[in-house]
Amino acid sequence: MQTFLPRIDTHARLEPVGTILHGAGQANGQDFIDYSQVMRQINPAPLPAVYMAYLGVNNQLDSIAKWMETHRVLLAKFHPGVALQVGLSMTKDGTPSLHYEQNVAAGKYDAQLHAILSGLLSLNVPIYLRIGYEFNGHWNGYEPETYRAAFRRIALMARQDYPDLKLATVWCVEPGGLHAPWQQYQPGADVVDWWGVDVFSPEQITYRVTQEYLAAALRAGKPVMIGESTPRYVGVKEGESAWQRWYAPYFDLIHTCPAIKMFCYINWDWSKYPMWQDWGNARIQDNAMVQTNYLQEMQHPYYQHAR
Repeated sequence: MQTFLPRIDTHARLEPVGTILHGAGQANGQDFIDYSQVMRQINPAPLPAVYMAYLGVNNQLDSIAKWMETHRVLLAKFHPGVALQVGLSMTKDGTPSLHYEQNVAAGKYDAQLHAILSGLLSLNVPIYLRIGYEFNGHWNGYEPETYRAAFRRIALMARQDYPDLKLATVWCVEPGGLHAPWQQYQPGADVVDWWGVDVFSPEQITYRVTQEYLAAALRAGKPVMIGESTPRYVGVKEGESAWQRWYAPYFDLIHTCPAIKMFCYINWDWSKYPMWQDWGNARIQDNAMVQTNYLQEMQHPYYQHAR
């Protein structure tokens, strides 16, 4: 494992000072609770400080209200000190022809955006909002010009109309999703608080796009979150081999990039879901060796856990 490089502090919204926020998810509160229980096996327990969730802009208003209530209940079940990291979608995942960021940019979903932002305000926790996450993914279909405009509309609405909302905007790339060059999607430094990258299969850790994006974030003086990560096609079953193939290079990436200030791990058994059957089981508690190494990693003082 590479030695940790000190973190840079850019004074962005909701940026921790000198540390890396520990996050987990996603979209199932019980998975987060199970993962937290694994963390409780050591003392003090390195409990995750961020919970991952997802929401579509084009939901009906009553569905948005229900989403907020569901997450209000979940946050009350979790240990104290948990922030939300929300992937805000403007498409139908896997059906790029149904992208609608152009309509978001034109103001056709302002009622939904107000419902979302006012609802997030009512949750009274810090919010990291990944607007149109994986913006360059061909599975999303976002076009650069309309994506930039939609991102700006959402960010400016949040800042101007909800000044009391503790929210940081996140501009999140997917290294393997080259619908168009990632540079074309930049909505403007004035509306982007964090940069983000999602990391799945082992090769994505060292992709040229991953390295270029992280280097550009460092030059731009922006903190980076790993918004989604899981050992795709590797899982935990192989123990030592799995650790060397995915976890060691993954944590090396975190260790050696001073801009990374948050990581979020998806602790799922993907094989239970037909559409992700070949991704494997990523639940760290299902392999003793992976669990031991992971818990040891979480004890490093550079990680910031729930307080």
